[in-house]
Amino acid sequence: MEQGPVRPGHHKADGDRPAHYLRPILLVLAFLLPMVYLTVYYNDKTQFSDKTHATRFVPSNILVLALLNVDIILLVLLILLLSRRLVKAFFERRQRLLGSGFRTKLIAAFVGFTLIPSLLLVGFAGSLLSQSIDHWFGQEVEHALKDSQDVVQAHWRGYETVALNAARAISREIYADGLLDAVHQETLMVAMQRKRLEYGVGGVEVYSATKDLLTRAVDSRIPLHILDNPDNRVVDKALSNGEYNESHTTDSGDLIRAAVTIPSVKGAREVDGVVIVDTYLPESLVTKMKRVVQSYKDYKEAKAYKNPVKAQYIALVLGIGLVIILSGTWFGFQIAKGITVPIQKLAEG
Repeated sequence: MEQGPVRPGHHKADGDRPAHYLRPILLVLAFLLPMVYLTVYYNDKTQFSDKTHATRFVPSNILVLALLNVDIILLVLLILLLSRRLVKAFFERRQRLLGSGFRTKLIAAFVGFTLIPSLLLVGFAGSLLSQSIDHWFGQEVEHALKDSQDVVQAHWRGYETVALNAARAISREIYADGLLDAVHQETLMVAMQRKRLEYGVGGVEVYSATKDLLTRAVDSRIPLHILDNPDNRVVDKALSNGEYNESHTTDSGDLIRAAVTIPSVKGAREVDGVVIVDTYLPESLVTKMKRVVQSYKDYKEAKAYKNPVKAQYIALVLGIGLVIILSGTWFGFQIAKGITVPIQKLAEG
């Protein structure tokens, strides 16, 4: 059977210098793999930043998108480098060079063996990722986090309401029983201890109209130093407005304080003092409450990046599929060359 012309010189140069075309491919892979890793790493840093919001570098989504663009450019470059070998194999077959038909069939077989599993991988993984991300940002998750936040906020308002209502009730009882009289000092002290237990609050403080502390009944679990207020700001606010409540964070927890003035027997517009009811929330409880609120805020911020996150992960899966296909193509070239080049040399004699 007649065979087309053989061009040994061309194949010899190609076979003797494999590093000539492998070097750029390996160089692109050396850059591509670290860039893919950095893309995934910084994407996780961006989307799931430290919940404590400590001051540190957190890359923005712009950096992640920039890395993704670099990945795409490197993948395209890798495709061009490998497609050059495909084009070369095609023209060798057209010119009927020795072994070109076998080489083309062998390369096509390797491409086929890698293409079908890669397409299945990309299709299945892409669908799974899309469904998972949709589930992460689904209505059920958002409603659960929103309801948890509402429960925490209602719980907090409940503490404030209990403290304020207790202060009002104690103020009325002090006024009705005339406990601010000097002769009732011990009675006032005992009564405040009883009222603290009765209303289930952390502490009860009574101040005179001149801002002097008359008595204080405080739970032993509350550090006294967090109640000390040299400038009597809470008392001043209550004397100015009739009622006042505030909350502030301390080293060991949060303190809710509700202050109500005590009417004077001298007249409706006169006041004889101020009663302050303290509710102390330990740090362990406050941390859990803040964590729930912060989780919902983080979820709302992350939801804004739902589509970019989905696109990034799907692009990553596509990139992995392309790498598998291109690797199979390159492996096919190497196997084909390992078989056809010795045959060509044998034919050359």
